Amino acid sequence: MKRWLYLAALAAAVLVLGDRSTGVDIGKLQPVQVVAMSYRDGQICLRTDTGDMGLGRDLDSALADMKERAAAQIFLDTAEHVIVAPACEDLIGGLAGILRPSCAICMGQGVDLPQAAAYLQVHKPQTTLMEYRAGDRALPTLIQMEEGMVLVSG
Repeated sequence: MKRWLYLAALAAAVLVLGDRSTGVDIGKLQPVQVVAMSYRDGQICLRTDTGDMGLGRDLDSALADMKERAAAQIFLDTAEHVIVAPACEDLIGGLAGILRPSCAICMGQGVDLPQAAAYLQVHKPQTTLMEYRAGDRALPTLIQMEEGMVLVSG
């Protein structure tokens, strides 16, 4: 009987006090809309529309580098679009562990990411990460021109 009371008291304390070690200050979260993946100096380069960047020999190390360099905590759950350089097409499968499956995906390289975020809100690619991985759809290409951007069907 004493053991049950002890466990009940412990459970109540955890419920009331919570686990403070895993808390996140939402004021320090930096929501991301667009993630771009390319190669730079022989390494995988991840960039965001918020100006964050990370380099690494694989996706995990590039992501870790980006999080380490960031002034705030990068929040990738808000990413709606991913732009992949043609040379990185074989790495798209690895994005599934980083981004939501419903994230819209397109090819592109060297585009201005804040401008791309605004453009892609209006001209959303029809292919999602999940659809591309399933082999259901081809990737459209985002092209930046002097006058703006255009999304060309794949």
